[in-house]
Amino acid sequence: MYPVYGTNPLDRFGKRSKCAICQSTFHWAKDCPHKSSEQVKLTEDRTKVEECDITLFTKASLSESEVFLTESLGTAIIDTACVTRTVCGEKWLDSFVADLSQSQVNQIVKSETPSSRPFRFGDGNIVHSSRILKLPAKIGQTKCRMETEVVKADIPLLRSKTSLKRAGTILDMENDRAVMFKQHIPLELTSSGHYCIDIRDKDTGMNQIEIKDVVRMKMRSLVTENMTSNEKHKALLKLHKQFGHASAERLQRLLRSSGNKDKDCDTILQQIVQECDICQRYSKTKPKPAVGLPLASEYNETVAVDLHELEPSLWYLHIIDQFTRFRAGSIVKTKNSSVMVNSFLHTWISVHGPPRRLYSDNGG
Repeated sequence: MYPVYGTNPLDRFGKRSKCAICQSTFHWAKDCPHKSSEQVKLTEDRTKVEECDITLFTKASLSESEVFLTESLGTAIIDTACVTRTVCGEKWLDSFVADLSQSQVNQIVKSETPSSRPFRFGDGNIVHSSRILKLPAKIGQTKCRMETEVVKADIPLLRSKTSLKRAGTILDMENDRAVMFKQHIPLELTSSGHYCIDIRDKDTGMNQIEIKDVVRMKMRSLVTENMTSNEKHKALLKLHKQFGHASAERLQRLLRSSGNKDKDCDTILQQIVQECDICQRYSKTKPKPAVGLPLASEYNETVAVDLHELEPSLWYLHIIDQFTRFRAGSIVKTKNSSVMVNSFLHTWISVHGPPRRLYSDNGG
């Protein structure tokens, strides 16, 4: 195929490459007129703003960014386009610090230094970082402190290329893992297609008793039986989002552990999850069984019937016992209901007796 002037080049499959936002074949996402601040293009430098192409969101919608930020809580996005400095947003930082012990929080506060490093986002505006922090992290069995810039933007922690090099990172995309600090680290994949690694130190953070106490106090103060239905809905919706779009069952257990036995909360939580666009769109699909359960456990318990057309105005009534797989059949020349009933009575019931259940696809 010859190149066409003004169109995008071909991809490795020989097809015309398209814009990730509007699917146009005449430009890419970085030049798309439909892009907004939800398409983040990160750049950084101390004096000059360097252009580094990285698209975090492929659709301009608030729910997409909420999902991406929620998926990456407690993890670091592997971002080779972020050349020199690791960066994170305020919301991600607040969520990460909330799970740390008081001593760890004190260490972070002591490490804080002012900063004004420029970063450019997809809307073209330059955002300056407010400070630099050193966060406690654990990658595999290696404990470390990760230095990051903090900006007022809804982005997760983007680990820079320089930081990845220091850890001796080798990406193994075939097996969805990486070598960091000479260890094999499993990589998680977000719904937007980005690799991330868990950096939470579960050993030295808040223990389970401390976490449960904090959760119970939060539940007890936010949701009370004296609230109106609208107030309960507003409070529970806030909790649902704060806990990363937790399921209704999980929040119900937390409510009961805090001493809340209000049955209205259970109904409201079910309604919130059912009406939540993010939960419905990104919830895990139910696993399909490897084999189906048997329809019968004894002879003549379940009988399946089906009608096959042999030729115009000629059909074959096929009857199968689902337990023994015994088969019977008869030829019929019309699909009249009375004829079908008489054929079934003569072919099956007169010989085997009436079955407990009749299995049919209700075909015409």
